[in-house]
Amino acid sequence: DRGLFPYVSLGKKKAFLVPVQLTPKKHALAVCSPDGSIKLEWAGNEKASYRVGKAADGSIWGWRDWEKERKVLHVIGHDGFFLPPIDLTSGLNELAGRWAQLVHMQGSRIWLVVDTKEKQFLIVADSRTGRLLDRWELPDASLLRDSYSFYENIRAIKEGFYLLTGRAVYFIDWNGAQRNLGDA
Repeated sequence: DRGLFPYVSLGKKKAFLVPVQLTPKKHALAVCSPDGSIKLEWAGNEKASYRVGKAADGSIWGWRDWEKERKVLHVIGHDGFFLPPIDLTSGLNELAGRWAQLVHMQGSRIWLVVDTKEKQFLIVADSRTGRLLDRWELPDASLLRDSYSFYENIRAIKEGFYLLTGRAVYFIDWNGAQRNLGDA
């Protein structure tokens, strides 16, 4: 599901997702269907530098404008519906978030794993407002923090997610409860 041009399920349809530059200052995400049709989503003036990921429920996500002041999350629901962009700038700046990964969606709430310079958190935010609703500090995964390997070691399922820290494996549920499953 990850890659330069990932092939994804959008409800009952399949498509490739391709970041495109429309003009020198305008970018969008091209949704390219096998029938040859192309639909543009999320056109805007920010650079479309998506690192597309997939949440446990099948939702697809990517960031736009992360390198600048704003942190805007784009989500395609597991049903193929394109949600409006979610501006999480305030909550992520409050945590000094360096990067975040969507791991779960339920109603208007989204759960993300956030990496800061010193710690990692599980946060819950309102997808309509971007407001931070709750947060829990995660077990120390500093052995894996200087690369994307931290995010490769998260596996979400319906009830929560598994986190490999480099020292141990943990299970964290959507309420922030953590259980050490043993040495890694």
